[in-house]
Amino acid sequence: MWDYVAGAILPKLSPRGTLSILATLTTICLLQCFYIRSLGRTPLTLKYKFDAEHNYHLHPKSGVPICTKCLSEKSLPVPLGNDPDGDGLSCAACGNLYSAKGSRVG
Repeated sequence: MWDYVAGAILPKLSPRGTLSILATLTTICLLQCFYIRSLGRTPLTLKYKFDAEHNYHLHPKSGVPICTKCLSEKSLPVPLGNDPDGDGLSCAACGNLYSAKGSRVG
């Protein structure tokens, strides 16, 4: 088929027509590449386990609590640390507070 196209059709096209076909095929190939690449990306929130009791995500291997807001909005897995003012957990990046009972404070 390609031999027929190269031998019979392409010589009859003007240079502008040849460039038009080349641009169209290149655009189609690029769009397919971007589409295939986007299929492989998984949102970070799906890679981390969600602890519904405490309202934060857990690292799948270590079990370290991760801030839900930073993970979903900024795509940053920020570990939660101890809240200096209380007995809960806090995020150093966004300042979200998680109480010891699990409900998000701020």
